Amino acid sequence: MAKASTMWRCVIAATIGLTVLCLLCEGAAGRGLSGVAHLQTMIGLPTNGLDATGIPAQQVVFSRENDWVGFWKAHSSAPAPLVDFARWQVVAVFLGPKPSPGYGLRIVDATETPSGTQVTYRQFVPAPGMMYAQVIVYPYDVVAIPAGKTVSFANPPPREREKPGPTQPVQARVLDAGGLAMPREARHLAFADRESWEAFWRGYCASAPPVVDFSRQIVVGAAQPSGGLEFAAADKQGHAIRIRLKRAPAGLDLKWVLVAVPRAPRVDLGWEESQL
Repeated sequence: MAKASTMWRCVIAATIGLTVLCLLCEGAAGRGLSGVAHLQTMIGLPTNGLDATGIPAQQVVFSRENDWVGFWKAHSSAPAPLVDFARWQVVAVFLGPKPSPGYGLRIVDATETPSGTQVTYRQFVPAPGMMYAQVIVYPYDVVAIPAGKTVSFANPPPREREKPGPTQPVQARVLDAGGLAMPREARHLAFADRESWEAFWRGYCASAPPVVDFSRQIVVGAAQPSGGLEFAAADKQGHAIRIRLKRAPAGLDLKWVLVAVPRAPRVDLGWEESQL
């Protein structure tokens, strides 16, 4: 009986020790300690107008603006989404030709590891019994991720295509950018840390920037030297937040739109569908 009691005390002690170890590991991962992988925020770029016809199946990383703009011009007559390559790099995945719209692609996360950044993308295939138009499609996805890291790719097994989940409104704070000087060029903007945000602000304004809690939020937006911009809407679908901008009506000449939103694995920045 004494032996059995001793055995159970050992089992309980080992269980408690294992539980504490698990909690410590989870805490380390949450703090993003050195050597522990953690998610980075990705910015989904507005790529309407890109013609992927003829682009073979491939994964591409653009770390220089000339390479990105040159690639874009080869496949689109529209202006390329402008990215600050001092802070971001562009990652694109193309699947090549597929026989129906039942096939798709989504970059789902970017994970920083000690050796670089692993970008995971998932392919979607038609669900059994679903009917799709028999037309050739060229699925692709393009995001911006923080610069300075070597990029590798992971591709889990394809999933059957599912109906999009419900959308939920997201609390977005439009920052007061009235004191900023005229933008030097049109550009899509994203700031994931205080240092880059303050450096940007000092380049256009002498006053202090709006305070943003970058442990919980990021700032996204756009600059437009000609014409005006407005914030349209923000919502969340799954793990991604979607930010939509729109062109301001005549007389409202806002050159900057900067919006603070909660951190998420992915933030998609684009235009209202009616204004594409």
